[in-house]
Amino acid sequence: MSSHPRRTVLIVTERDNFEKDRVLMESLRDSLQDTGYELFFYRSHQESIVRDLASQPWIQRLPKWPRRLAKAACLLVRPNGWGYFLAWHKEESIGQRTAQLKKFIKSFGADVSVFILSRSAGGRISSLVADELSVKKLICLGYPFKHPQKPEEFGRTGHLKSLKTPFLIIQGSSDEYGGREVLGKYPVSEHVRIEFVDTDHDFQMPSQAWDQVIRRIKEFLAS
Repeated sequence: MSSHPRRTVLIVTERDNFEKDRVLMESLRDSLQDTGYELFFYRSHQESIVRDLASQPWIQRLPKWPRRLAKAACLLVRPNGWGYFLAWHKEESIGQRTAQLKKFIKSFGADVSVFILSRSAGGRISSLVADELSVKKLICLGYPFKHPQKPEEFGRTGHLKSLKTPFLIIQGSSDEYGGREVLGKYPVSEHVRIEFVDTDHDFQMPSQAWDQVIRRIKEFLAS
């Protein structure tokens, strides 16, 4: 009797500023449908709370500052979302988010091959759990090597020098979180490959250039 084929899952982990990525996420969803992977989009619990608030029609119709006040009022009854806005909570948030992602990946069971396509901070979180959970391959569009308004943070890059999961970073050459200057600046393992495209952190680019990015993603997944 033949055994059941192993499930192959592609998880897309989103960035913190998810509102800027709505069009990009839709494009990824459309472009990856033909890969044969089971496709799942993932965001952390904190991101989900903020997304739920932001998507409320009555909030969207408000002017900018009343909209922000309305979101703040909603958070008074949704305290689990406070960590998204509080800078002092950031390190704890990283720990929470890695735990949440591990729980999500484990929910698929043992007999599954997991691939991850990530955006920005989603790449940081995913790369922290990839080796432990035997992720097959990892891709990041716009890795956040350094926050443009903060000093260097070892937690963003230190683990990359020992990473064993094949990791493709597709980085904008003018990315404010790290452009071409990241080469040689941050030690990475032999399993990490950084390739550059002519864009910034938001990955806004002509359709032809975006098509090339999609092709590169598919090539890496299939290799």
